[in-house]
Order: sequence, then structure tokens, then C-alpha cells
Amino acid sequence: MKFEPFILNQINNGEMMADITVDEKRLGELIDEAIQKHLRLTLEDMEEVRRSPAAAIVRLETRGSN
Repeated sequence: MKFEPFILNQINNGEMMADITVDEKRLGELIDEAIQKHLRLTLEDMEEVRRSPAAAIVRLETRGSN
């Protein structure tokens, strides 16, 4: 599958404001990276809960304050 950049036209009150070029391949890569990071953190959290529920609570509370 070949990915081509596409252009989004931003319109404000009927006037063209800007063209935004989106690289679909790069966007897909960024989404995949974000999903993988989320899954990795979730698995780490699950392992932490399995080992020490109290430590997991502290870890999650610390992460939430960032």
C-alpha cells in the first residue's frame, strides 16, 4: 500500500485560512508508537500490581501528578 500525503483545508468564515499537509504513513507510525507505549506501560503496571499492590498504587499516583 502506498501512502500519499494529503492536504486538509482549514476554512474560517468561508475563507481559506491554511493548507495542512498530513503524511499518512508518518501519522500511522506515530499512532502505532503511542499504542505500543501505552500497552507497555499497562503491562508494567499489571506486573507491579502482581508483585506489590501497595507499590503499584504509589507508582500510579506519582505518574498521575506529572
